[in-house]
Amino acid sequence: MHEFSLRYLKCAKCGSDLLLEELLGSSEIREGFLNCKKCRAVYPIISKLPILWDDFSNYVSSRRILGGRLYRMAMTRKMRQFLKSLLSATSYVEDRTGIEDRWAGIYQNSKRSRFYSVIRQSINSVRASGLGVEYGCSVGTVISQMSQKCDCVFGVDRSFSALLEAKKSAQRNVEYVVADAFSNIFGRLQFGLVVALNVLEIMEPLVLLKKVSKQISDGTVI
Repeated sequence: MHEFSLRYLKCAKCGSDLLLEELLGSSEIREGFLNCKKCRAVYPIISKLPILWDDFSNYVSSRRILGGRLYRMAMTRKMRQFLKSLLSATSYVEDRTGIEDRWAGIYQNSKRSRFYSVIRQSINSVRASGLGVEYGCSVGTVISQMSQKCDCVFGVDRSFSALLEAKKSAQRNVEYVVADAFSNIFGRLQFGLVVALNVLEIMEPLVLLKKVSKQISDGTVI
């Protein structure tokens, strides 16, 4: 996670400002916590990815295999203790890890498809804007194009596996966040470019469009 992102991100529960507790980092925050000033919610940063889920226990409850991976990825004692305590107290349901891994692979293999070529051309044609966001960004196929048009770009997706892949080739002005697209992690932030691909079949379209309409007043929506 880049430290500049802290000025833009908000608590997924109450929308308040977040405080950074860095455990490990250099040019980026590799591991740490984001702590809400108001409701005291705690969000982990693991392998440079902030997980802004309103209930982290609920997130891992349907991703048991991922929970084990996160524990193995943890590099500091405090993070391992946090995860161990949480994972041991979590009630698990059907695991989504395999499904999310497969979709990450599918999107990785389709990066050069005609569809994404058309989308990249569309992004190239829009005027430059300050902030950009892509909801459902998966492995970050079009984020690199967005990063050339915006000062700062956020990629939001539910899949930790997909964002871990996206992070491997991330530009310095790009931040990936594990979050629900419907959560209020940006508060009242306004964007100049909003992209949401392949999501209308898995999200309620009117709810998504209503959310996006509040986040952009002068810019482009794809």
